[in-house]
Amino acid sequence: MPIKSNMPSLVPARDRFKQEITLLSGGFANPKAFPEGKITVYPWDYEIDEFLIQRARKGRKETLLFDLVPKLCDLNGCTVPNFVMGDVNTILMVSRSIARDNQISYVSECPACGHKEKENLRVPDQLERLGEKKTDYAGSDSITLPVCKDVVAVRPLLVQDIEHIQDRDDVSKGQISDKVAGIIAGVVTINGTKADTMTELATWFKALHPKDAAYLEQQQDMLTPHLGTNIHHKCSKCEKMFDHPIALDADFFRSDSLPSS
Repeated sequence: MPIKSNMPSLVPARDRFKQEITLLSGGFANPKAFPEGKITVYPWDYEIDEFLIQRARKGRKETLLFDLVPKLCDLNGCTVPNFVMGDVNTILMVSRSIARDNQISYVSECPACGHKEKENLRVPDQLERLGEKKTDYAGSDSITLPVCKDVVAVRPLLVQDIEHIQDRDDVSKGQISDKVAGIIAGVVTINGTKADTMTELATWFKALHPKDAAYLEQQQDMLTPHLGTNIHHKCSKCEKMFDHPIALDADFFRSDSLPSS
C-alpha cells in the first residue's frame, strides 16, 4: 500500500526549499555563471552534517569551507577557486538559516548593564550588506592612501587567493606573513603600475606609513562584499548601544545549535 503523507509533494527537500539570492559581489567574477548576480542556495540538511563528520576525520581543516560551497549552492559552471571569498560566508549563513525559515535566534547581552534579551533576525535581509557590488562592477575599487597619496586599485579576494596563501612553503611564509600576503593579494595597481611579484608588493607595503598600511587593510575589508556579522543593538534597559557578533564557529555548524522556532 502506498504511503500517505500530509506533505503536498515528495520532491526532495533540497529542491523544494532552495532559495535564489543575489550575491553581494554581484557575481562579477563569473557573470555567465551568475547572471544578474543570482545564485541558488540549498538548505543545510542531514547529508551536509554527515559530510562534515566524515570530512573532519581527513583532509585539511583550512579548506573545509571551500569543500562545502559546491554542496550548498549551484555554482552553475563556476569553479570553487574562482568564487569570491566574501560570498562564501553568505552561502553558509543562508543555507544554515533556511532550516528555520531564514531566522537566526540568539541572546544578546549588554556589556554595560548585563541585561540579556532573546533576539531574532532574518538572514540575509536583516544583516548589514557590506561592500556590495553592482552587476556592472569593473572588478576593482580605487582608494587613495592618506599619507603618501598613492592611488591603489584593490579587488575582492577569490578562494584561489586564499588557497595560494595557505599553500606557500615555510620559507615564503617566513618572508611574508599570511596577514600581509592577504592584504597585498588584493592590490591590482599602484598609481597605475603593476607589481611583477608578491615580494615587490610586500616591499612596498612594509615601507608604508603605519597610517597608510592600516587604511589599506581597513578599506579592503570594507570593500569586500560580505554580510556583516556584528548586529547593532540598543539595550532596552539602559539604552546603551552595543554590537553582538554572530560567530561562524563550530557551534554554528552543529545541527543541535539550530535556533528554536
